[in-house]
Amino acid sequence: MKHPRLKYEQRTFAHIDEMAETLLHEANEQLVRIDMGLLPNDVPSRNYAKFRLMHLQRSFGEHIPISFNV
Repeated sequence: MKHPRLKYEQRTFAHIDEMAETLLHEANEQLVRIDMGLLPNDVPSRNYAKFRLMHLQRSFGEHIPISFNV
């Protein structure tokens, strides 16, 4: 397996699990804000979550750690 990208924006993570947990949490919070009507359901608001999820997809590649494969 190639080394995953452990950077996102201006942050560097010590481990893939830390990065995944952080980015999944941020994406989830954004989607909850949209669902509750605190943010508009528009492309910029959805892209905040989308780009975090896409980064994780690229970082994991074909090998998703068992801890996230439920």
